[in-house]
Amino acid sequence: VVVVGLGAAGATAAMTAHDLGAEVLVVEKAPQHLRGGNSRVSGQIVFWPNDVDKAITYFRAMAGDYADNTPDTLVRAWAVEMYANRAWLEALGLKPEFVSSVEFPDLPGAACVEVMLHGKGPYGEARLWDQVIEPAFLARGIATLYGTAALNLIMRNGSVAGVEALQGDVRLEIRARRGVILTC
Repeated sequence: VVVVGLGAAGATAAMTAHDLGAEVLVVEKAPQHLRGGNSRVSGQIVFWPNDVDKAITYFRAMAGDYADNTPDTLVRAWAVEMYANRAWLEALGLKPEFVSSVEFPDLPGAACVEVMLHGKGPYGEARLWDQVIEPAFLARGIATLYGTAALNLIMRNGSVAGVEALQGDVRLEIRARRGVILTC
């Protein structure tokens, strides 16, 4: 599995594929000392819905008319997996501290909204990335090409077969036997 991008989403995808037995390669355009992308410089907060059915209601209310064609099965999968994130992050080492922060408190279903930080302290400070996600990623020894920009998907017979990338002045063709995950 080739994962493009090494922020929280890329690290999560890579760890999940690795833990399920896949050989994983991460392609990251940043140099190694700047890994983490926006996840290093974000507020470090995690939205966690404490109730799946209320989360579905809240999602639909937030999306309004823009969710017209979103299948119920997809919205339910989102809510179920968002609910599962807390346990997964705690297994990685998250020490949840809840803060009062509901983006749209008047919308139906908003009572499900919980916002977590890792440990006490203000928003930011990269502590979710630095203390939870990055150490869990590094502990798995997942191969990573730093300073390597993904340029194009390689297509073969109508299917994604890999990634064309640029590392310095060298063009690489990276084959993916089990898929490409874009988190960039």
